[in-house]
Amino acid sequence: MRFSPTGDRRRIVALVALGCVAIGSAAGLATGLVSCAPAASPQARPLSTAEAQRLATMRMTNFQQARVGVRATIGDPGAEVRLIGRVDWSRALAYLSVSGPGAGERRGLLQAAPGVLATRPADTAPDDGTPTGTGAVGTVRPADGSAPGTPTGNAVSTAPPDVPPADGWRIERFTASGPDTGPVESFLALLFAIAHDRADAADLIERSESRWLGRDRAGGATVDVLLGPAVPPQPKPTGTDAPSTPAAPGTGTAAPAGTAAPSGTARSAPPPAAAPSGTPGTSAGPSGTAAPRAGTPTPGGSPGGAPAGDGSASAGVDTPRTGGAATTGPAGGPTSARPAETSLAAMGGAVRYWLDGDARLHRFEALLAGNRPVNAHLDRADDAGITAIDALGGRPVEPRAVTAEEADLLSRMRQRNRALGGGKVTFALPTVPTANLRGTGLVDWRNTVAYVAVGDLDKPGETALIRADRTGPAIRVAPQRVTADRQPPVPPPTDRSWTHVDWRQRGDAQGALDVDVLLTELLALGTGARDDAAALRRSAIRLRTDRVDDTAVTVFEVGRPGQAGAARPGQGRLRYWVDSSGALRRLELRTRTGAFAQLDVDPGRVAYVRPVPRA
Repeated sequence: MRFSPTGDRRRIVALVALGCVAIGSAAGLATGLVSCAPAASPQARPLSTAEAQRLATMRMTNFQQARVGVRATIGDPGAEVRLIGRVDWSRALAYLSVSGPGAGERRGLLQAAPGVLATRPADTAPDDGTPTGTGAVGTVRPADGSAPGTPTGNAVSTAPPDVPPADGWRIERFTASGPDTGPVESFLALLFAIAHDRADAADLIERSESRWLGRDRAGGATVDVLLGPAVPPQPKPTGTDAPSTPAAPGTGTAAPAGTAAPSGTARSAPPPAAAPSGTPGTSAGPSGTAAPRAGTPTPGGSPGGAPAGDGSASAGVDTPRTGGAATTGPAGGPTSARPAETSLAAMGGAVRYWLDGDARLHRFEALLAGNRPVNAHLDRADDAGITAIDALGGRPVEPRAVTAEEADLLSRMRQRNRALGGGKVTFALPTVPTANLRGTGLVDWRNTVAYVAVGDLDKPGETALIRADRTGPAIRVAPQRVTADRQPPVPPPTDRSWTHVDWRQRGDAQGALDVDVLLTELLALGTGARDDAAALRRSAIRLRTDRVDDTAVTVFEVGRPGQAGAARPGQGRLRYWVDSSGALRRLELRTRTGAFAQLDVDPGRVAYVRPVPRA
């Protein structure tokens, strides 16, 4: 498609200027996570008490073992999708290569957390369906030792590289079911649903339609084949006839729902002059900053609280309302009957589980959305860890309270940034509606100005310029030769194509926009004020050590005053990467997608970016 300078290039401006829209509600709540499983064998019988208890323990066993290899085929021969890699249930993280004739745009590499999908398309689409151009290595054989491509129907595939590529990843939200849900998304939802930090209710499973189907061999062990629920069954609330709802399995993550403003965002921030000190970005903002209306950030307001949603973990699983009675339509006529409380349809659907005597799962089968069959094998001997990409949190964190020395370092961060003057910045920001923004520019902390060129990774011809200061951003379509991977022109264009917006007029129903939170927090971190080290001892968390290029840093998370407990340690919205001198080297923001944005700072002197004309 030919690029239109007068049309297409304005879409990126609309994206950063007009903000984000809420993600639509997940569709298909009445259909469950999976369809009915293949017909039970003639010898099927109800579960014994011991079998029900073992099946009830399966999810907790998966969660406790944490990491296994995964090899799956989705769909019918000739149109199948093949996935191979690993899942770490304790981190709610999957890393897979995707191939096969049915893979389509999903061919390549993926990493996923519940509700969040990162994909890196393969460079080419080979005839045999195996991924290339992604650095994939290794041939994987079934866990039972049989040759690849034997009765399981899985052809030879390549595992993803141990260290994922650093660039080229696209971030999007996904739901378990709905008209736009693909086979890969359905499989991921089921993969996350079969792990939980608690055992299922064995008595409910025993009373349900779960069945013993027979014996088999898998993973070198004799196993029972059991028909059971896709999601944990939930008891009906006591003293009510309201139908029960299968709970989405807890997975140890706190990815935002993507549809509500993260708690602790600037939508609820007080005027900068009244903001308390003690955390980066929460003390008084630059002079002259007006108090924001609800839903708008200012450079003095620092979101440091929990992601959006109710604070509970979510596996991104759409679960059905259940019960036994027919519902009533708007006109009083009956609609479709809800499934009985003991039916597997009321528990997300039916899945065949190959379970050994220690409640370890070796294989599972189901029919996904659109009646696509999935056959998955788990290699329980493959317990290697997963290296998460930056957008999904990077290396594992080990949260702990900061020491007195670390609190002192944090308390001086804004003073140190101000002394440095500013620096060049680059950032990657996934946001909604689905866009993967990239930006390059500078921050001038002494004059409280950020100036960046911004573009969408998938729309290289569309670039915008943003000059943000204490009053708000000025935005315009970039000149033809300006791209998001290079420094924007200094001085900026002097024509009257700029659109000026007051910070108080920004935001939407969910609060501050991701790009606004990132830029205002960046500006706030150079005000020159020193924060309260004693307060930081109470609110700051050390997550881990890391590196930005060749610079060693410590990664911190800082809670907002008055919001203790709003987010578990390691699940806050903002992360600060600070070097040994106290200078900021990276700022991370958990965006509405549930993934992280990264903004890197290369400290140094920068040119003064003068104010731009008003229209």
